[in-house]
Amino acid sequence: MKITKLLLVMALAGSSLNQASAQSPYSNAAAPTARHIGDGVKSVGDTNRYVEMPADDRPTAFKPASNYVSDSEMLDLSMIAPSASAGGCGSGSCSSAALISGCGNSQTDWWVNMDALLWFGQRRNAPPLITTANQGMLPLAGAPGVTNLFGGGDGISSGILPGYRLSGGKYIDSCQKIGVGGQVFGIFQSSTTKSVNSNGLTSVGIPFYNDTIDADDAYLVAFNNGNPAFAGTATGRADLNMIGAEASVYVLLGRSAQHRCDLVTGYTFNRLKDSISLVTSSVDQLPGNGIVDGTIFETNDLFANENVFHGAHIGMLSSVIHQRVTLSTLAKVSFGNMQQSAAVRGFTTESFNNASTTFPGGLMAQPSNIVEFSRNRFAFIPQMNVKMGYALSDCLQLNVGYSLMCWSSVGLAGNQIDRTVDLTQARGGPAANRPAFNFQESAYWMQGLDLGLTMTY
Repeated sequence: MKITKLLLVMALAGSSLNQASAQSPYSNAAAPTARHIGDGVKSVGDTNRYVEMPADDRPTAFKPASNYVSDSEMLDLSMIAPSASAGGCGSGSCSSAALISGCGNSQTDWWVNMDALLWFGQRRNAPPLITTANQGMLPLAGAPGVTNLFGGGDGISSGILPGYRLSGGKYIDSCQKIGVGGQVFGIFQSSTTKSVNSNGLTSVGIPFYNDTIDADDAYLVAFNNGNPAFAGTATGRADLNMIGAEASVYVLLGRSAQHRCDLVTGYTFNRLKDSISLVTSSVDQLPGNGIVDGTIFETNDLFANENVFHGAHIGMLSSVIHQRVTLSTLAKVSFGNMQQSAAVRGFTTESFNNASTTFPGGLMAQPSNIVEFSRNRFAFIPQMNVKMGYALSDCLQLNVGYSLMCWSSVGLAGNQIDRTVDLTQARGGPAANRPAFNFQESAYWMQGLDLGLTMTY
């Protein structure tokens, strides 16, 4: 129901605004009072309709130097767009302003857009993965005086997500009623890393719920209660990456002197990857525990998810132009198949005097939940963009905008972590029931600023 409401709101937003990328807002001459990019459709406020005039038979030297004319003059289509006046669009079906906006006062057929993205994403859920406490205090999650260094609480934030978007296209008819285009975009890989190194003066632990004793517990990476017990390092890392590509067809729905609206439809590809890794290295210094003092324990856990989308998109884009300024929006939704994949891996290495042994299973990734998993789901990816452009020249426009992108169902790494652990399977023991693998999906969003340039020619 929430998705249905979101799509309805976006459809209504797109019906009122968005961009017409190939329309440059002005030429070298002063912009006319009313620019006509219509094909005979009368719009509200359009009081200066184009009237076709006979061909201008004057010698070239006596013809206007600019394609733009004043309200008291009329422009010969055969002079600036022979293909249109020759019957390509039909008599009177294309206005001059639709055909002459571009570099060198010639018809604009191509557009190229380059954007730098400064986005941020929704915090990703994750249980407490690294905790710290004062010397002598057990680093149990949720206990007074214990700090969540990585995971837990508000989850994992990626901060600013820098990215890119490159798009372009071409009108395939002389009246600019149909165009084709495409874009590639993405977020550069973002890594959030938290690491702590202690000789025991600060307690460091990996918290979990111990299934054997049925109580909260912690794997001690570093601990000192007056006598050195463990010293070591714990590092948590979360990675996020997104890329996408689209191929689209643009179909003119309507246009007037200062407004254009297009239907956009085509193919969408998208890939969202998310992973969490947890690495510890701890030196055993506790006497009397049956382990040779100086033994080094190294654990490695990895939870990785990949979501690959293939589908179709449909939406609406439009723009409003006033002199040098263009206000544009895009509202569309992609729908299709989302392949959700997950991989859980883990191992532990014990080493002493250059001799080492490796066992399957780390801390949260044990033989009971180490797995490779994949499934397909129907999913939606709604998108919205609002952009304001300022024309620097005939064919160059500076843009600033806002984008919102949502995924209806994706697998994220933190949702696949089961913090209940049966330690009887550690160090080569038989697989137990917990932690268990139970794939969980959720919605996710990104949003932020776009800064870029549009070139038309």
